[in-house]
Amino acid sequence: MVITQSLSIDIAAERKKVFDYVADLRNDRHWRREINGTSIAGELREGAIALEDSRLSAKVPSYLRKLRCTEWIDQTRVVYTSCAEDSYFLRTVRTVHHNGRGGTHLSYTLEFDSSVVKVGLGFSLPQSIVRWVTRRAMRRYLKTLKAILEMKN
Repeated sequence: MVITQSLSIDIAAERKKVFDYVADLRNDRHWRREINGTSIAGELREGAIALEDSRLSAKVPSYLRKLRCTEWIDQTRVVYTSCAEDSYFLRTVRTVHHNGRGGTHLSYTLEFDSSVVKVGLGFSLPQSIVRWVTRRAMRRYLKTLKAILEMKN
């Protein structure tokens, strides 16, 4: 089953700065604590391939996932989707707009195959718990991202 969660936040930083930061998955390790690191082959644009190394759990401290940039609207929207050979679907959508107050509004959507939870934990969890944990983690991600980008302002 695919879980979809979306959250948004206003950031007191220029739209270009926010977009450039969130569009580059190599920055995710700074604001998403489960990311060990990410490498990207080629330029940041539609078609780019990223190899993301994430920590699913103590049982799976290094899970490699290949993501393709499937949509790139410069300074507005970037979408990364897991490649066909990946066992578990994942899509991340990051959209930025001027917020009308001199800052930027960031919307962050995460879609993923919830069966990856069993890979990380060794057992399944009810969908309601997976949604709750995901939403909680995403709130932390966005707070951390906001602090990073506003500090660099």
